Amino acid sequence: MKDEQLFEILTAILETDHVKQLWKERDIREEIEFYGYQRRNTDIALEALEDFFEQDLEEIFKIKHIWLWLKEQIRGEVEYLTGDVAIFNERGIEFEMHNFVEDKLKDLKSELSAYYERLLNEEWQNMTVKQAKVKLPKGQQYVALLDKDGKLTREPYPITRDITANLTWEIRIDEHEGAWHKVKERNLHILSDKTLNPKTKCTGVIMTLKDNETAAAIIKN
Repeated sequence: MKDEQLFEILTAILETDHVKQLWKERDIREEIEFYGYQRRNTDIALEALEDFFEQDLEEIFKIKHIWLWLKEQIRGEVEYLTGDVAIFNERGIEFEMHNFVEDKLKDLKSELSAYYERLLNEEWQNMTVKQAKVKLPKGQQYVALLDKDGKLTREPYPITRDITANLTWEIRIDEHEGAWHKVKERNLHILSDKTLNPKTKCTGVIMTLKDNETAAAIIKN
């Protein structure tokens, strides 16, 4: 689907009362109590989009752009199934409309999520760490993924409630067994000197880096 069509559908979804109500109900204090930090707006936004598609079909189809898109998908499938008697005998007789609609909506949701995440990431791209600190909530620690020019690639990730912890990061090439051969990944490891057990240190992979992500930065805000 072209970006213009995705933009039309996404804009209509974000303007629904359902999505607006989800944002109104957001309780940042509750987030901090439960997670230990204020969550990323990116994650909240993507979850709101996901929640929209959990509604009854009647509610989803109130978005005219979704209904028109789905009609074209159904029309194309019916034309394919009835275009040849052999195809109809093999697949058309057992065609189930409900399953077809659910599969198409699942595909649409995935495509919209990827597109929406790209838009959300663009709000942070080309931003320096110093600029990001001004925009981020105070009193938290973050890890920011940077490109080869030292600019952000997306909204930074909150990583701990203890802002006094000494955090360091390291990018390592990790290898693990894949389905057919060994797979190498560039993983971002975070080391913290403060855990539940003061005698131990905590380290762990927090994410696998993409090709354009070459460094990271710890932000204490």
